[in-house]
Amino acid sequence: MNYKLSKIKYGTGKTSVITNLSIPDSQTVNDICYIEGVGIAFIYGNQLGLADFSGKVDYSFISNLNKPLSLFYSEQSHRCYIFENGGRSLRYFTRGFDYLMPFLGDEYSRLMKKDLRMLTDDIETIVRGCVDYYEEIYATHNFLNRCIRFRGSEYSYFAGNGKYGEIVSSELLSSNFSGPQGISFLNGELYVSDTGNNCIKKILKGKMDMFLNNVKMPSKMVAKNKLIYFISNTVNICYLSLDKSSNCIFSSNNLVSIDMDNNKNLFILEKE
Repeated sequence: MNYKLSKIKYGTGKTSVITNLSIPDSQTVNDICYIEGVGIAFIYGNQLGLADFSGKVDYSFISNLNKPLSLFYSEQSHRCYIFENGGRSLRYFTRGFDYLMPFLGDEYSRLMKKDLRMLTDDIETIVRGCVDYYEEIYATHNFLNRCIRFRGSEYSYFAGNGKYGEIVSSELLSSNFSGPQGISFLNGELYVSDTGNNCIKKILKGKMDMFLNNVKMPSKMVAKNKLIYFISNTVNICYLSLDKSSNCIFSSNNLVSIDMDNNKNLFILEKE
């Protein structure tokens, strides 16, 4: 199966192809992730590949993963996090690519590792994740209609009461989600694409508000520098500014994933 990795330059709208990916027909690319100063990581099968900005591709940069589902990058720690659906685990590697280790690291005690296994029991249906300024990780739990927060070896349900519905309450654990997918941290606020409810919600200081309503099936979301990009209705890429102005900037029936860099340039992966 062939994929096209492209870049849309912010401010000009000019689209350029970075490279084409050739993936075995039995496998699909699930997600991409921009890694500052390095390139675009992508996951498929049980592997993580890397495409640099010259178009060179390493298809087996990291092997022996267990059904990786999604990726996200931390600018603070320069870590790229990987959710493994098969292993129910969260792992990371550094921007220097010196190692791949279980989340929290091998230097922790056996008891901590036991806690880690307990922590990862609920990661099976996590869809997306993001990191805040303090390296706390937030993730959407699609089937349980909740958001999870990780603090070291501890995790908790951060928002959503686990019920399917449309209730928006200022109390986080009283609100309903409907298959939440995208999640991003921007300017001290957390944004969640509530896919089944066709809206984007904002969480600030322990309270939830409706940020943008009547958005058709928002899914993956990326945010930096006062700008949010998100996929809508599986085929459209829209931008959303903090003043709530929004518009579609790109459409493709073969859209797979998106990410962005610090200059607001957009990276797009499509099937060909």
